[in-house]
Order: sequence, then structure tokens, then C-alpha cells
Amino acid sequence: MKRFFRRYYVIEITPMKFHRFYYLVLTPVNILLALWATIDMFLHPETLDAISVIYNLAILACCVLTFMGSFKLHKYAWFAIMGAFALELIYDFCALMLVAPFGMTAVWNTFSQVLWRFVFIILMIIYYVKRQPLFFDPVPFSELPKELQEEAQKKKGSRRQ
Repeated sequence: MKRFFRRYYVIEITPMKFHRFYYLVLTPVNILLALWATIDMFLHPETLDAISVIYNLAILACCVLTFMGSFKLHKYAWFAIMGAFALELIYDFCALMLVAPFGMTAVWNTFSQVLWRFVFIILMIIYYVKRQPLFFDPVPFSELPKELQEEAQKKKGSRRQ
């Protein structure tokens, strides 16, 4: 259990493969999807509503900030990631409230569609909270005690084989 809540402070010894996948693959895909949704809303004004416009523009801004800031692990990238997760949860909650007048079946169907996003977002929040020190105040590898540096290099070497 202690390992589950462990936070990471040193970039060089932190597993970051999923983070790279997130900002190099998922974030550009989310940028394209948000752009497409925004353009589609303005091309079809009959479907235009304030909540969706605000949501799509905010998600687009969060994704662009995430993409730009994640290369060097800037503080604003961490806030953009968390902001995007919060926006998605709020938008899903609004969707549930909007379908409530249509009956329990509509609410259940909508809930079952957003449930996977809720689980994914919770797991992502845990992942990024554990890595928050890397965005704010990482410890340089050279400042680690020698025995920890040697141990980290041994682990890194054994992973490559």
C-alpha cells in the first residue's frame, strides 16, 4: 500500500512512458477532436449551446497548454492536465442533469457511457498527483546520494536487457 501512494521526485528514475504516450499521442488526438467539435458546432448553429462551446474551447486550451508544457514538465502543464480532467467531470455531470427529465432509462444510459471516463480520469489523477513534484520542484539526479544513484542505474540497466 505504501508503494501505491509513493510520489516521484527525480525525473531520471521515474517511469514516464505513459506520460509520453499521453502528451505525444492522446493530447494531439484530443486537440484535433476539440477543434473538430468546435468547428462542427459553428457550421451547424442549430446544435449550438453555450455549455458545449465553453467546454470545447476550454478543453482545447487545456490540451494545447498540456502539449506545450509537457515537453519540459512546466507547472502550467500539470494545472492544464488537472483542469482538463475537472472540466470533463463537470461536463459529464451536466450531461447527466440534462437527460434527467427524460427518465431513468436515459439517465442510466448516459451514466453508463460516462462511467468509463470517470474511472479513467480518477486513474489519471492518481498518476499525475504522484508525479506532481516533477512538474513543480524536481530533485536533480546529481543531488541524490551516491548509493541511490548506483541503485537507479542498476535498475535502469536491468530494464533494458
